[in-house]
Amino acid sequence: MMDNDTRRQESKGRDSRKPTGGIPDAEVRTKAKLEALQHPATMFPLSLSIISAVYLGMLSPLFGGWLLAAGVCAVSAVAAVRSYRSHYAKSLPRVNREIRDHEKEEESRSEEVELSQAQDVLRKGFLNIASEEGTMVLSDLVTEYEQLRPAIAERRPADPFSVALVPALAAETYKRGLGVLSEALELIKVIQTPGKEKLDKEIAGLEQEAGVSEDEEVQAERVKLRKERLDSLKQRREMVERYQLYVDRLFGQAQRCEAALYKTRLELAAVRAGSSGATVDAVVQALQNTIHQAKLVQDELQKLGY
Repeated sequence: MMDNDTRRQESKGRDSRKPTGGIPDAEVRTKAKLEALQHPATMFPLSLSIISAVYLGMLSPLFGGWLLAAGVCAVSAVAAVRSYRSHYAKSLPRVNREIRDHEKEEESRSEEVELSQAQDVLRKGFLNIASEEGTMVLSDLVTEYEQLRPAIAERRPADPFSVALVPALAAETYKRGLGVLSEALELIKVIQTPGKEKLDKEIAGLEQEAGVSEDEEVQAERVKLRKERLDSLKQRREMVERYQLYVDRLFGQAQRCEAALYKTRLELAAVRAGSSGATVDAVVQALQNTIHQAKLVQDELQKLGY
């Protein structure tokens, strides 16, 4: 099952390594400093300054020219410092942006791997318990998201600003869909042990048994035990039926996620085709509502202890 708390902790750990308030972190500053130092406009005067300093300290007493060497050393050192500061200031924002973009790409790849693993676990899980409905709902959800991914990955200058919100919302909708299916899988496993059909059969058997006389103490005790067993089985059957209701609700939420992704794909195509009736704002709102509804069902199950 996809653990939301675990994902939040991992995300918090990643965020703690990022700069706050727009201040570049040590990694960014170090890389920008190295680039500024290695720039030819910095390296040449710096090298000249070092050579001049060596000549001034070691060779000028023998060959003279210390005044010229001192002047060259001072001027080239100043030039090197100015070049370093200038190129550091220029490279810092770019390096910061490159590193952040790289981090986002790494996070995106990591998330794709996580989603792929979740898909595989769910697919195998539904197959193992022979849940045709679960397998079908999962397949529809995965297929729709895979069809949508190229559309949300594409960037066009003419796209409305709200299109930028779609990729993250679509991914969250998909993750919510996988999440409710994961919880449905766990509930189905509970329902199938021992299973409603077996409970119904055992209850029917107890109810059809002929009553025995309670005149004798032993026979009365047997009747009492039989009734207790019957009450226990009926309670378990009620629980199974309640679980089945939640499974149906979870499947319904997964189907809503799939439908929202489908609508998103159609609306994006319509917007990019120039359809005046298409609105990305409605798509954004629909995705947000779907995420909210799925979260409500998950929260309700958690409060009930499922």
